[in-house]
Amino acid sequence: MSGRRDYQDPLLSLWGSKKRAVFFVVRERTQHQAHPILARNVVLFTLIAKGRPSTELWDLFYHFYVSAETLSILRTHAADLVEASESTEEWASSPYGRYVQYVDKATLQELRRYWTRYASTEEFPQARTAIAQRSKEIGSLQFGTGILSAGPLWFNASETMGHVYREFWKTGVVAGNIHHGAEPLLGFHLPETFQEIVPRQRGGASVQAKRAVAVAKSQFKAWCESFSDYVNSNRVHVSFFCGEALALSHGLQLAITLDQKPGHVATAYAKPWSACPLLLDGYANLNASGDLPCDPFHVIDTSNLGDHVGFINVISATAPLLRRNASSVLYTESLLMASENISASLSTVLGSDVATFSLLIGLAPSGLLTGVTLDSVSNETALFKFMQGDTNRQKQYRMRVSWKHPQFSDASVVGVLGSSASTGSDLQVKFQAKELADYLFDIYKTMFAHEDVSKLMAQFTRMNVGNYSVDLQRYTRAGMAALLRLVRATVQVDWKQTMHLFDNHLVTDRSLMVGSNSLQGLYMHLHIFGVWTNKCLESSPNQLRTGFGLSFETNFWRENAGGAEGETYRLYRQDSRRNWNTCSTCSFQAFFGNVVYDDSTMNASIVEEDEHGWLGSADLVVTCAVPAFGLLIGPKNGIRAALKINTNPDSQTRFARLGVRMAVFETGFNDGKRLFVCRDAPKLDTLRSSSTQKQWIKKVSSQNQSSFQTLVKLYAGHRATHLQSHVDFPQNSAGSKALSTGAAVTVIENSPNTVMLRIGSSLERQVIFPFPIRGSQSKTRIARQFVLDRGLNENCIGPKKTFQLALETTGAHTLIFATGIRHDLDLGSLVMEAYVMPFTIPRVKELIQPLHALQETEPCAIRVSHDESILWKRPALAERCRTWKHKLTCEYRKEGAPLSTKEGKSPLCSCGEGNISGTKLAKLGLNKWAPFAKYAIRVAIAPIFPVLYVESSMSDILTPSRAGRLQHVGSSAPSSTGQTLKPAGAVAKCDNCGKAGDGLQVCGGCRKVRYCGAECQKAARKEHKRDCVRD
Repeated sequence: MSGRRDYQDPLLSLWGSKKRAVFFVVRERTQHQAHPILARNVVLFTLIAKGRPSTELWDLFYHFYVSAETLSILRTHAADLVEASESTEEWASSPYGRYVQYVDKATLQELRRYWTRYASTEEFPQARTAIAQRSKEIGSLQFGTGILSAGPLWFNASETMGHVYREFWKTGVVAGNIHHGAEPLLGFHLPETFQEIVPRQRGGASVQAKRAVAVAKSQFKAWCESFSDYVNSNRVHVSFFCGEALALSHGLQLAITLDQKPGHVATAYAKPWSACPLLLDGYANLNASGDLPCDPFHVIDTSNLGDHVGFINVISATAPLLRRNASSVLYTESLLMASENISASLSTVLGSDVATFSLLIGLAPSGLLTGVTLDSVSNETALFKFMQGDTNRQKQYRMRVSWKHPQFSDASVVGVLGSSASTGSDLQVKFQAKELADYLFDIYKTMFAHEDVSKLMAQFTRMNVGNYSVDLQRYTRAGMAALLRLVRATVQVDWKQTMHLFDNHLVTDRSLMVGSNSLQGLYMHLHIFGVWTNKCLESSPNQLRTGFGLSFETNFWRENAGGAEGETYRLYRQDSRRNWNTCSTCSFQAFFGNVVYDDSTMNASIVEEDEHGWLGSADLVVTCAVPAFGLLIGPKNGIRAALKINTNPDSQTRFARLGVRMAVFETGFNDGKRLFVCRDAPKLDTLRSSSTQKQWIKKVSSQNQSSFQTLVKLYAGHRATHLQSHVDFPQNSAGSKALSTGAAVTVIENSPNTVMLRIGSSLERQVIFPFPIRGSQSKTRIARQFVLDRGLNENCIGPKKTFQLALETTGAHTLIFATGIRHDLDLGSLVMEAYVMPFTIPRVKELIQPLHALQETEPCAIRVSHDESILWKRPALAERCRTWKHKLTCEYRKEGAPLSTKEGKSPLCSCGEGNISGTKLAKLGLNKWAPFAKYAIRVAIAPIFPVLYVESSMSDILTPSRAGRLQHVGSSAPSSTGQTLKPAGAVAKCDNCGKAGDGLQVCGGCRKVRYCGAECQKAARKEHKRDCVRD
């Protein structure tokens, strides 16, 4: 599932996907310019499938000014698409229907409008004029983003990419306009072009640019050929959706989880500025049961959607769509710098400590789990340094985060869970109601920090220096309700108590005074999303004296004011101390058209929607949901509705003429011509939404139920610092008997997510956690598995070398034969291609003479500790670059991966052995390696880079902890082990209360932990005394 509208994402993915079948859903954001881009992409895919030469396609898609012949190709093909798109049935029966589909009928018809224009236009005089004007405006600008295509050789590319940029906007035919920053070659992988710099006397940047374009064209050709192969073998299906990405994601959540059929009654609109409901009715060729051709996704790439709609909104919408296994990954990306501090970027956009947020949603950034990344950060750092002097533009820094299910990356956890790990059941985290309510309210205040009047001046001052994405207002109360919906379905907690405490925070808070006007809207969205229903929405107004955090006094009677038949509602006006009541909402839909209101049904219908939008003459129609409770307060002629601009320092300056209220339009409740009170929005059925959402929550919650539960403890700053897992020993069991006799209990770290509970001398019980923890053996924290599957450039450079991994205690255990240095296209880095041969006892005996001969070449020894040796033995180094298939007899099927981490045994299966012959090695001049060829397995060894958001966001996850807490109560003898989570290299904190500072006092016993003073030390003594041992 991809949020990238550019054609390159699916083509590049297919090019690197080997022989797998692939299903794409390409969805679009909210901008209007998305429609022609998707229409263009369908033209490209269908032309590729028809076998058009890549040279024609290059000219058509990368040149502004095309020849008459190229334009004729476009017009002819567009006419064919118009004929095939009269209906979804027609499209499905056409040759294109095999591999291109549409999520809804509206998308097909929207794209058809553009194909009609392509087919009926002889030339584009207006476009030529616009391009000429645009080239004058931006041709002289300096964008540095093009150097990203050069990967690690970005420094060599700066002059050439600048030349390509200027020439492209001068002539329109150098390469292509791919990026919104107008960098022609951004998106291609060009490091091989810049391995050697062409001197100026031999053409310099001009010659280098031609080489870069030649490489880009060769890659484009390879992508087209790969896509054509997939289409011909019926192994690719691309579904397009033109509309609002979050609406589609929430719609797919309900459709997939609840097995809804295509065309079910819509509860949301498909896109902004449109009255078109989201129906998911675009699939014509369904199976016998009529199910949607969608399942949870293995990969979801949201592009930089979070920059536009908010990262919390993106994660709430997409996390439930991710398949629950070790290889599934959700990508989020940011191009806008989130705050002044780059290292705090991720925690800033999430409004929370990252580790705690990860536990809350069941997904964690892979960089948080490993502490390192294979993505090169040098390119972005250089670009940031290059552009940081310009304070008049939005500051940019690319942050790409891969989110994964952390527990599935640990083979020990999967072994304990068994087959449940692949069917959706996994570990479940528990929270205490008060701690969770406090934490969620912290997120709430961060999401709506712009409503804190005390911070507006600081924001205004900061914006004068530079713009940061944290200053953009992206969140609505509906977004908060969606997050709470995900939390309720994911974690185990006393939800009623949690929401009661959360509501108490809302009512008593005085920091978001401006946001208090949105409280009624929040209650309404919580009800619609099935999260929680405030009593004001359930009870008759007759029974209430308070509501939405307000108090009321009796005003007058009105007969049958919206109540049940024969019931009289007593209406209230607000307490005279505050004689006004405002209900604000930022969740609304606007479109242009004519509305007809039916008094008998209390519904409004759209007679005709104006497709010309802002350029048309129809009225602007705004629809939003409001609580009926608010309409019963005060006299009818006192109720008013207004369309207002949200208040912030920028809008107050830009729209000062609107006055203090910032109202664009306003009318009274008695205006029967322009204000309608309806039971539902036009064309929607949101009245059913609450019950449907509750069904979704119930089903997802049941899928998340597990007997393996971990309690998350939140301490200072509402950050996760401890994970506590309970182990029950049944009465009269061996464990219960051993504990009752006072057997010693020790905790041994077993794997990143597990510890071994040893009772006495022989009885052991494995305890699993949903997140990597650190026990007493902290060094094993470095052992992390990288699961990668990316293409490698076949252009290798550099010398050959022999290495051997050697333990500090027992000596060498693995040979590494390096054959070259290659460019890693996706990561902008380099990798070493090599072949490895792990030592086993039979192999050493067989190859004793060649091993002696090899030692004469003085191989480079890499000294590793035992824990580092385990990390090297992970199979990911071989898996990421393999060109062979696992056999049906693969040892991994029976024994898991790695096969073993013990000395004298191979950790890798035999499927990849012998894929390079001794003869080939001899031709390469590597005769001494030939005897080892039959056991050698190809690997890719990459350098690692720091994760810039880890230092400030790893919370209390990584420092050594107290070994555990053990307790047994009664005859059932339950035992619990708690693991402390603290960051390596973090600021010193009190081991009791978590307070940070420079004046903390070191424990005199172990000299490892610190306390505020004697009181904190005394309070922590009971738990700390077990570990209070000096090394």
